[in-house]
Amino acid sequence: MPRAGAAERTPGGPAILVPDGAAPPVGAHRAAGSVTARARGARAVDPERADAPAVAAQQALARPPARRRRRRRWPDLLAALVFALAGALFVSGWSAARDGDLRIDATGGLRESIADRSTQNAEQQAENDALDARVQQLRGQSEAGPALEAAQAGIAALEPAVGLTEVRGPGVRVVLDDADPPDPMPDGMTGDDYIVHQEDVQGVVNALWRGGASGVTVMGQRLISTSAVRCVGNTVILQGRVYSPPFVIEGVGDIPRLEASLEVDPAVRFFREWADVVGMRYDQVPQRELVLPAYTGPISPQYATVP
Repeated sequence: MPRAGAAERTPGGPAILVPDGAAPPVGAHRAAGSVTARARGARAVDPERADAPAVAAQQALARPPARRRRRRRWPDLLAALVFALAGALFVSGWSAARDGDLRIDATGGLRESIADRSTQNAEQQAENDALDARVQQLRGQSEAGPALEAAQAGIAALEPAVGLTEVRGPGVRVVLDDADPPDPMPDGMTGDDYIVHQEDVQGVVNALWRGGASGVTVMGQRLISTSAVRCVGNTVILQGRVYSPPFVIEGVGDIPRLEASLEVDPAVRFFREWADVVGMRYDQVPQRELVLPAYTGPISPQYATVP
């Protein structure tokens, strides 16, 4: 029997205040267990029951934790989604790079663009040659005064050194070509080990200049001081045009001096030795007479600084 004015504690539930001289509410003990019943999926409370308010209160207290647990699922789902996307990006990057270095021309897009531009350059070069011939024709028809004659004489004297005139004479022709890579590829070797690179072509050109060549061409194009050989895959870009192997390099000059320079040049010597190992082509043939065309491209530098 609880004391008057004391709180009656129900099993497994909160204390219920009992007024002096009053008996505990009917079903109070059952109401205390309603929290557990609610958690176990108890049915809705009968409103006719005397202890319905207490039972409803206990059930209401049991609801918020369940809602809170449901809300906490969203951060977990978001974190799982982020990790899934990160994994997909990682797999995609690995798949793109698993074949080795990502070469610029791997998709062929750059090479096709260069080929199209090379065709446009060739057409524009032909148009430029026609206009230049017209200018020369008009220059010859005009009446030249002393000042103009002196200027033209100075230009004519400089044209051979700049490469603006045709060059004829004995010289040396060098041919470089790729090799077919074996299948399977030897350990430690790649396809790049069987193709001609920019430094190989440039090595031959430098050796010819060092041997006193009065003119040098690569694939029939005359080289001047601003010419540059560039490599894209196994093709060479020279003055806006693309060339595939075999690469033909010619130099006009004293044949013994040219051959001696090619013999001692470190870059050329290395290529010859490597060509013997992997089956690449290096042909060096003296020529009694070579005809190197004049350079017809632009000669004004786009960028220059005065020291």
